Amino acid sequence: MRQRLRILTAAGLSALLLAGCAASGEKQGQTEYEVYFLSGEDANGAAVSAQTCRVEEGEETIQVLLDQLLADPYESGQYSPFPQGTELRSWTLEDGVLTLDFSEPYGGISGVDLTLANSCLTLTLCQVEPVEAVRVTVEGETLPFQNADALRPADLLLSGAEEEPVYYTATLWFPRTTGEGLGVEYRQMMLIEGDSLVNMVFNAWLAGPVSESLAGPGVQDCFLLSGVAEGEVCYLDLSERFMDLLQGTESEVRLRLYSLVNTMASNLEGVSAVQLRVQGESLGSQAGLDLNLPLEADPTLEKS
Repeated sequence: MRQRLRILTAAGLSALLLAGCAASGEKQGQTEYEVYFLSGEDANGAAVSAQTCRVEEGEETIQVLLDQLLADPYESGQYSPFPQGTELRSWTLEDGVLTLDFSEPYGGISGVDLTLANSCLTLTLCQVEPVEAVRVTVEGETLPFQNADALRPADLLLSGAEEEPVYYTATLWFPRTTGEGLGVEYRQMMLIEGDSLVNMVFNAWLAGPVSESLAGPGVQDCFLLSGVAEGEVCYLDLSERFMDLLQGTESEVRLRLYSLVNTMASNLEGVSAVQLRVQGESLGSQAGLDLNLPLEADPTLEKS
């Protein structure tokens, strides 16, 4: 069951920090730290809980804690917040800010999941005395359209009680298998507070249609690096496999692009255009369309 987020009170945060956000104890030749993971069984409804990690004298503390974070937790009822295949590419510490550079799968998480993953990193690593804040990059780049500020324990949102789901009916546009225009399909989705509507609508579109008269996007293993709606424009930054969508005739490519643009515009209030990027880079000119600029939705492409 997903959990909603709430801001911890000052007292609650202090209790959490005292419980483990400073090195929790020392034995001969060892220092104990708390490593934070997702919690499924916390009696107080917390989203994260800790397991103890002992660092031997002479070991690189930050590296040991990072290795523990990327391994499966050994405590029952705890779960890793990181997508399968996530790897640490490098880390650097400068002026109290620990910058962690992860492989591409980390860029595929958003909303509550991203908040919780960042929380586990920050609570764990800010125990190390030189580390005051944690900053995350993916493949050397800050995720576009996201706040790049380093995180400190006092900045975090942590989980509270469960939230009732909200059901949302998404309007999804797909090319017709006849090659003539777009068709519309509706799908009910369950939203929890903190979920990203942009991400959920995109994933529903990516999964393709149910109707045999409609064709899917034709891309596999693609995911959304980041997405945000600002004013009339929805900004989407996509993984490299999105380029597969641009293969085919000009007509096929145009319909696939408009199927995504129309889908996002139909579900995000006030949005009338979509700016597409792949790993932060503009797509230039494709199928006669200038994708350096936001692409306006075109509802006239619907064909029955």
